[in-house]
Amino acid sequence: MTSIVQALPAMQVEQLELILRSMHSTLAELEKLVKSFEKLWRDGIGLLKAEKITAQQSEQRFGPRPSLNDCLKGLHDLYIMHRDEHKLKLAIISSLAYESRSDDVSALQVVLHDQPNLPPDEVKRIFEVIAAGDVW
Repeated sequence: MTSIVQALPAMQVEQLELILRSMHSTLAELEKLVKSFEKLWRDGIGLLKAEKITAQQSEQRFGPRPSLNDCLKGLHDLYIMHRDEHKLKLAIISSLAYESRSDDVSALQVVLHDQPNLPPDEVKRIFEVIAAGDVW
């Protein structure tokens, strides 16, 4: 019969594995979303090319509504924003290991939580740190 002291670490590892699987599942869903945004953006570009409209027509606005180019730019911005978020979160989660120190995990948790509010230069710097292996 195992004592609570012996069983507790095993249960904690099981919970950690469940959390990591959940994180990877969430990342897979985010990747699907990124691909959907990319497809919408590319389809929009394809439709504009197929219609053979002029540059002036694609910039034309009707009242307060955005132009076709504004809509495509918005789709592109959404695609890039979600793509970058996915890449950053994938890099962070992939760098987690059982040997990770708790303060490193806490720092990564803050980045995961705050990422949408990080300036693009900061995101680039974080990628460089992760790629260089300076996190651990």
